[in-house]
Amino acid sequence: MEELLSDVRRPSSVTVKNKAPAKVQITAEQLLREAWERKESGPSAVPKQQITDKEELQEYQRTERKQFEMRIVRNRSHTPLWIRYARWEESQEEFTRARSVLERAIDNEYRNPAIWLGYAEMEMRHRFINHARNVLDRAVALLPRVDQLWLKYAHFEELLDQVELSRLVYSRWLKWMPGPSAFFAFIRFELRHGAYGRARSVYEELVRAHQTSHSYTKYAKFEERQGEMGRARGVYERSCQDLPTGQQTAGLFLSFARFEERRKQTERARAIYKYAIEKLGNEGVEVERLERAFISFEKQQGERDMVEEVVVRKKRKELQKRVKENGHDYDSWFDLLLLEEGHSGIERTRDTYEQAVTNKPPAQAKSGWGRYMYLWIAYAIWAEMSEGTPEAGVEIYKRAVRAVGKRKEGGWEWVGGRIWVLYAQGRVRMEDVPGARKALGTGLGVGVGAREEVEIYRAYVELERGLGEFGRARKVYEGWVEREVERGGTEGFEEFAEFEKEMGELARAAGVLGVAVEAGVGGEEMWARYVAAEREIKGLDEMREIYERYAKECSGARAWVEYGTVAGRDVWERGARELRGRAVEHGGKWAEELRTMVEAWVLWERSESGDVAKAQSWLPKRVRRKRPRISADGTHIGWEDYWVTIVEQEEDVAETGLLLLKAARRWKEKQATVAG
Repeated sequence: MEELLSDVRRPSSVTVKNKAPAKVQITAEQLLREAWERKESGPSAVPKQQITDKEELQEYQRTERKQFEMRIVRNRSHTPLWIRYARWEESQEEFTRARSVLERAIDNEYRNPAIWLGYAEMEMRHRFINHARNVLDRAVALLPRVDQLWLKYAHFEELLDQVELSRLVYSRWLKWMPGPSAFFAFIRFELRHGAYGRARSVYEELVRAHQTSHSYTKYAKFEERQGEMGRARGVYERSCQDLPTGQQTAGLFLSFARFEERRKQTERARAIYKYAIEKLGNEGVEVERLERAFISFEKQQGERDMVEEVVVRKKRKELQKRVKENGHDYDSWFDLLLLEEGHSGIERTRDTYEQAVTNKPPAQAKSGWGRYMYLWIAYAIWAEMSEGTPEAGVEIYKRAVRAVGKRKEGGWEWVGGRIWVLYAQGRVRMEDVPGARKALGTGLGVGVGAREEVEIYRAYVELERGLGEFGRARKVYEGWVEREVERGGTEGFEEFAEFEKEMGELARAAGVLGVAVEAGVGGEEMWARYVAAEREIKGLDEMREIYERYAKECSGARAWVEYGTVAGRDVWERGARELRGRAVEHGGKWAEELRTMVEAWVLWERSESGDVAKAQSWLPKRVRRKRPRISADGTHIGWEDYWVTIVEQEEDVAETGLLLLKAARRWKEKQATVAG
């Protein structure tokens, strides 16, 4: 054995004779570039399958069903998987199989309302009326405490003009003693069909099942709207008798008292106020609210005593003196107007308003015009409330838009956007929608400021969306973003994209943000929004070009971090190299950007179990330094520490490494000499 071992040649240590550097030097950058150029292409996309005959269709269906069944075996409790399976069967027009899938889902988890709703909606979409009715009937029988199922069932029957069946569903629902929202849904149903007597019966059931101040108040207001004043008063009186003291609120008594005020029953209203204040005690926010209302009531309905008349007369005289000395003291005008509204008649209050609005600001200072504009707004609101018609307020707004802006050759001197918005809202209350659109369009065309223009655009969009005119709303948004491009704003793009997203148009939302970044609006934040929108509808291969543009345009750590997170290590290294170059050349914020990006890279490598050491090698140094502290008067009061991020060039790092090796070699030779 020893002879055999002696015959085995032992490998001798390799001795490098020539330690000089090679003539052709290969850099790390060149190695990375060659690796990138020679890398193998990724997996090709799955080709689209063209189904040409029945056998191929059957094979495709078998494959898809097998995949769905395997997923369900792995995770039976995942409800969306069952629903996707059923929808796929529905797309293949295999309704029997779709029902089978949903029935299996119900057997697996029948307490999940989403399965029942999806099942019923599938039957409704394909006009299987009896099937849908059976599904909903089973659902409410098994889950009677889920309000959404009852609402869906009742609404389904109502859409089919089966009023009696829908009423029967609501009646079955109320037997389970649901919350007040169920009763109100039933009441709205009865009112839609003109069954006011039945609605009254439902209200009776409501106040028996839910004896609260809110229930009685809603019931009484219903009777008042129907013109049944005696019944309304009876409901209020029942509430005071039936409700325990702890459930009688200030809102209930206040509603009762105001009802009597509207009926001109001053003494009854006064008695209610006194009873409520005594009933609820002497302290608390609710009592203060009642007392303020009672004082206001007495000022309007009761006899003024001499003390109050003296106080009011003195205050009026003082305010009139102020506005006479300075007609542009709008705070004093507001105080005087509030005083007149509370203690004077309509004619005197109108005269005071007319005097106030004749005092235009002398200069073009926006603060003065803003206060003056709100005088007109207060005037319009008061006129509409005092006369009880929106036409009165609209007439004031028409005068206001002529007063707060003076037409010149170059446009208008100053126009408040708020005036145009309120003017349009008044038109809407008059049911004059074209007039409202015209008002908002005029407001945009007269050259308002940027902030006022945004307010008008936003009101215009809300108007069209409230009317369900989504096409018009989109046109308004398009005009808005054109103005945003001109002045570099971002609000129009952000709200337009959010609108498209709410409408389910993700591609349109991404397109809107794409226009913004092409126009150079919004900077890095807009780019981030754009990338996030595109990521929702595109894959990595399509996103790579967008990420490249993102990194090129923004150049900061944020762009490279987002790109590297989805694209991998090569992008991280490219980003680190680019930011290092900028940091070496410019320093300052670029050094911090490099550190932020590398720290994110390290975290990514750890999460991917990758080469953490390589990522950390790019991390710049942080050095603590001192600087003098200077007081406000310029004296030196000490020193303070601060941290600085330092980025060295690659050549400096390499040179530093060689110097360390040389120092180590000298130390080793010195140790050998001492030992010898």
